[in-house]
Amino acid sequence: MDKTKTTIRPSDNFSNSERIKIIEEYLSTNISKVDIWRKYTGYDHDHGGLLRWMRQLNYTDKPKYSILYPTSSQITPSILQITSDISQITPEEFQKKIKELEIQLFDAQLKVEASNLVIDLAEKGLNISIRKKFNTK
Repeated sequence: MDKTKTTIRPSDNFSNSERIKIIEEYLSTNISKVDIWRKYTGYDHDHGGLLRWMRQLNYTDKPKYSILYPTSSQITPSILQITSDISQITPEEFQKKIKELEIQLFDAQLKVEASNLVIDLAEKGLNISIRKKFNTK
C-alpha cells in the first residue's frame, strides 16, 4: 500500500505573494478552505489561518448566498457618491435608486422575518427563552 506523504509547512513560512496565490485559488474554485489549507501546508485544520491571511491582505470571503448577501462590488454607490451636485441627478436616476433601496429593504425584512421564525421555533422546540426580556433586574 503506497501512501503519499504530504510535507508539512508552517503557515508563517509563506510569503505574501504565495499567500495571494493560495487565496486566489480558493476564491476562484469551489475548493473548501480546509482542503486548500491541507494542500499547501499539510495540516488538516486551518484554525482560521486562511481567513486571517485574507483579512491581512484585504480580501473578502466567497459569498455563500450572493442573492441574499451581496458583496460590496454588487452594491451600487449611493446617489451622494455618484455626484456632489444634486441638481445634476436626473429623475430617472432617483427612480432607479428608489427601486434599489426598495429591494434592499425587502431583503432586510425577509431576513428579519426568517430570524424571528427560527428563534420562535427554537424556543418552542427547546423550551428555552432566547430573546432578552427587558426591564428585568
